[in-house]
Amino acid sequence: MKFANGSFRARATNAQLGETSTGKHQVGVRFRILEGPDNGKEIAWYGFLTEKTADRTVESLRYAGLQGDDLTDLSTVGTLECVIVISDEEYNGKTQSKVRWVNALGGGNLGSKEIAPTDKRVLAETFRNLLRTKPALS
Repeated sequence: MKFANGSFRARATNAQLGETSTGKHQVGVRFRILEGPDNGKEIAWYGFLTEKTADRTVESLRYAGLQGDDLTDLSTVGTLECVIVISDEEYNGKTQSKVRWVNALGGGNLGSKEIAPTDKRVLAETFRNLLRTKPALS
């Protein structure tokens, strides 16, 4: 099924541990989209549980509401709203929609560490002239 690309509020409706056809462990989560052109539709996300990917997969499950430290108990997944990022992927000549990321709802963290106030002032002064050459849009 084709979905609109972008970031959308969502809530998990189902989660289960599984295994890929190549034997890699994964967790599958079905999300119901809560806004936008696909409001009410559901899409699956698969998080892999390999050495390289487990940390981000567990983080994503936490964003969806996972409590505790027992991965066999996924009953709390879906207790929190989160944001899913959907984009198209081409595979074997076919384009399909895929959940790329599961992120926290809101949170205010823009993915970087905030700098100290004195460093902010120095940075602002450094770029003041550039800002003056690019007027604000009205």
